[in-house]
Amino acid sequence: MNLYVEASLHQLKVAVQSVVKMMDQLTDSELDISPIANKRSLRELLVHLSMICMADRRIVEGASEEEMRVFYKEHEPHTLQRAKEVALAGLHQLEYLYKGYSEVELMEKTTSYWGVSYSRYEWLVEMVGHVYHHRAQLHMMMTEHVREPKVILFE
Repeated sequence: MNLYVEASLHQLKVAVQSVVKMMDQLTDSELDISPIANKRSLRELLVHLSMICMADRRIVEGASEEEMRVFYKEHEPHTLQRAKEVALAGLHQLEYLYKGYSEVELMEKTTSYWGVSYSRYEWLVEMVGHVYHHRAQLHMMMTEHVREPKVILFE
């Protein structure tokens, strides 16, 4: 496997596992905290965060806007436990997908339904950034409105 892909997948795994550890520290009654009007609640953030790997995998593969709409409707987790399962399953799907790509396939550009084109490797880098961004939001929301999460964010 490509060393850069392996390193990127490792960082994604670190991020997803730390998100799951933060989820383990929450209760259902804490999920409806919404510290900023018209922004995501903790529940909405967790739903989005848990689905990033699964959703972005479909985007890399060229899913249409309608296919993504159906995907989100069918796979949206409604419990903390299900959000954890979706996050980990999405990570495993991405690992499997990316480990199978050849060097040529990694450099092939794919275009999202909104018109952005990246190589498959660039999409992976974008996914890592996307998960880390929302993980930081989760950490901040928990720290400010629930409790300090007991989690190591970086190795």
